[in-house]
Amino acid sequence: MDGIEQIQSFFSPEKFVTICREEFESAAEHIRENIATKRTNSGRPVNSLGLPEQTTGETAASIRVLFESDEKGFSASLVGRKGIWGIDKGRSPSQVQEQFSSFTDCVEQMRRWARAKESRYGLPAGSVNPYSVATGLWERGTILYREGGGTEILYDTIPPVVDNISRRLSELIDQGVFQLLNLSIENEDIDF
Repeated sequence: MDGIEQIQSFFSPEKFVTICREEFESAAEHIRENIATKRTNSGRPVNSLGLPEQTTGETAASIRVLFESDEKGFSASLVGRKGIWGIDKGRSPSQVQEQFSSFTDCVEQMRRWARAKESRYGLPAGSVNPYSVATGLWERGTILYREGGGTEILYDTIPPVVDNISRRLSELIDQGVFQLLNLSIENEDIDF
């Protein structure tokens, strides 16, 4: 094995991808669990019913890990459906308005959301008024935003993942450099 092949074997992109995949998959599962179980944090209710964020399971199901590679390297991403960043802090009126193309679109989305809430929590059909919910969102933002946030579903999860990836990649690089140095010392002809 020549020097280039040795370097490539010690710094194999597959090893880096494996580390990122393991950490991101673990984070995705942790976030899904948080969505399903978090009820309060810092004394604040998660939603107006005091129940977890999850209604239909669509947010949790949308979380996935993506990897893309090209000749320059690879990228790893933890993604979810549009607006997922609002799950911790809620969304301000301007963020709500950015999310929907129009107030009419907001009302239609809230109609589907209302039916899902009613079904999930056993509320009478038609008991949640989507127009009223949309108006509140459009003018005042989400309840979580108005209450100051507080679920920490994503924000407490992501920084440790980044730290773990950084630590593990650094260890892998350090091991590779150490092994390469040892090989070069072992293979050197020493003349006295």
